[in-house]
Amino acid sequence: MKTLLYKQLRLVCHPMTPVFCLFGFMVIIPNYPYTVIFFYVMLGLFFTFLNMREQKDLYYTALLPVPKRDAVKAGCLFTALIELLSLAVLVPCALLAVRLQPGKDNLVGLDPNLALFAAGFLLYAVFNAVFLPSFYANGYKVGVAFVKAIIPTTLAMIVFEALPHVPGLMWLDDMDAATQVRLQAEPRPRGSVSCRISSPPCCSTASARCLRSGGRRRSMKKLICDSNDRREPVVALLDHPVGRLRSLPLG
Repeated sequence: MKTLLYKQLRLVCHPMTPVFCLFGFMVIIPNYPYTVIFFYVMLGLFFTFLNMREQKDLYYTALLPVPKRDAVKAGCLFTALIELLSLAVLVPCALLAVRLQPGKDNLVGLDPNLALFAAGFLLYAVFNAVFLPSFYANGYKVGVAFVKAIIPTTLAMIVFEALPHVPGLMWLDDMDAATQVRLQAEPRPRGSVSCRISSPPCCSTASARCLRSGGRRRSMKKLICDSNDRREPVVALLDHPVGRLRSLPLG
């Protein structure tokens, strides 16, 4: 497998394919649809597979004393390697863009944040799921396979660029890392506090309605209590890794 991959890199890879991987520097351009970066990488892969057909690489590989399925695996591994290389180049470029442009806000769509990287992985997944099976079905119709793959990929690019403009999804355009991984707690309704199960001052109130919170299992169970008596101080559990407690007077 290593030998076949080396053959792909030395004999088949088009010179523009690694150049397109460097297009991650386009995140420095203000107000630009950054998902186009991934399109150029896909275009470079198209050039490589077109070069593979013109050089009759599949016929040559079929004559080698290797399993035929390894030839397909080498092509798929080469595709994944190029895509991962483009994402690796994009990481320092995104950090540089944030450093050069503090408070950067892309008016077109996604900013160079974690949402952009997630969009890149999804776009590559859509492209590979359509292009590779379509090409290796006959090993000749590269253009048809590329058109089949680029149509759903382009539609997905448009959707990803439009998502930050949808109300409720504007956090996708935020440059805060805590917001990107959704670590910040959702805002609670007014008058509702978090308390421990064993805290009787809050949960023993006759007018309190306590609901067990769902979601992931945590080391400390919490209750969401809605209390009508806003004059009574309660012991609230802070959203802190060490589970520190503090007193919150309501009212």
